[in-house]
This record gives sequence, C-alpha cells and structure tokens, in this order.
Amino acid sequence: MKLYCETRGEKPFDWNAELDALIAGKAISHKESDSLFILSSQWTTCACGNQCDILPRRGLNERYPGEPRDPELFALGSEFNDYIEGEEWAEAKECLRKIEARSAFLISQLNEK
Repeated sequence: MKLYCETRGEKPFDWNAELDALIAGKAISHKESDSLFILSSQWTTCACGNQCDILPRRGLNERYPGEPRDPELFALGSEFNDYIEGEEWAEAKECLRKIEARSAFLISQLNEK
C-alpha cells in the first residue's frame, strides 16, 4: 500500500517521530515551527496525508483536494492542524493516534467489501 502523500509526489513525513522529539524537549526555531504548520495544513502532507491512499478523499476538482471524505477523519485532521499551529505537541500526538486508529478502521471496512 502507498501513502496518499506518495501518490501526490510528496515525501512521507514521520509525524510520530517528530512529535516524540518535540514532546521530549527538542527545541525548534520559529521557522521550523512554521514549516511544521505548513505541512500540517495541507491535506497531502498532514497526518491524514500520511495515511493509506485507499481512503476516500475529495477529488482534484473539488474545493479541498485530498480532504478525507469521512467526517470524523476530516475533523481529526483539522484538530491536528490546530494543535500543530498552537505548538501543543502532546495533544497533537494524541490526535495523531486517533487519526491512525480511525484510518485503520476505515481501511478494514474497505477491505471487507
């Protein structure tokens, strides 16, 4: 399986490793914080974009291409972005765990069909 970001020509980003480092006290500059926010604010590179490409998403001609069609996953992705913007690393890590769990659930439902 490929990640959605890979199908869009983006490199996967290890949000788990980055958040673990930040929670452990890794210092980052304002520029690095801005870079993380930019990554988290685009559907191809956010936590949802680093999930499997088989998850249903909005098409390229729609308002937010790559946006998950699942309302719960969409809400979690938006919440994740807010946590990254606010530099709330522990909350972002917990939200990422929920994104991964929801994605796994949706993928299991798709595989049952």
